[in-house]
Amino acid sequence: MSNARVYDIEIFPNYLLISFYEPETKQFNDFEFWETGKPQDIKPLNEYLKGIETLIGFNSQYFDNHIIIELRKTKSVKAAKELSDSLIGKRAGKRPVYLTKKDFDVLGILDRKASLKQFEARMGFSKVLESPIPFDTQVLPGQTEKIKDYCHNDILATYELWQSKTVQDKLRA
Repeated sequence: MSNARVYDIEIFPNYLLISFYEPETKQFNDFEFWETGKPQDIKPLNEYLKGIETLIGFNSQYFDNHIIIELRKTKSVKAAKELSDSLIGKRAGKRPVYLTKKDFDVLGILDRKASLKQFEARMGFSKVLESPIPFDTQVLPGQTEKIKDYCHNDILATYELWQSKTVQDKLRA
């Protein structure tokens, strides 16, 4: 799938990571935002998103996309985290939102109520990781590589699920 990106976010009180994986090149593009009390520079993220035709995520239409839209609107990690916490309390957004015309949510395609970790375990994924840092904790600069590893692992699991026969058969139906 040309120009497709698989993505995920990780959000903490003072840090937001938005990561995209390009299957054709096997490269990750990470956008990091730190809460500083000042508006975030989101121009690089906006420019990057303009060039993407297809997005693939896991529970992305009910969670990740809401967070990205909030960041783009408010330019605030704090506001994005507050929305994140409220969505988690409600078990994610009530309505799906889309960032591109072709915006696929693997969880929605599977139409199941399982977590990505449960799918990873069922698939025999080699690494099933939990966040190395609690999501209500302030992130230190030296902890970001562990967060990226965790996020990238989730993205690769999402991509593997996307490529699975079950998902592809549902897309053809």
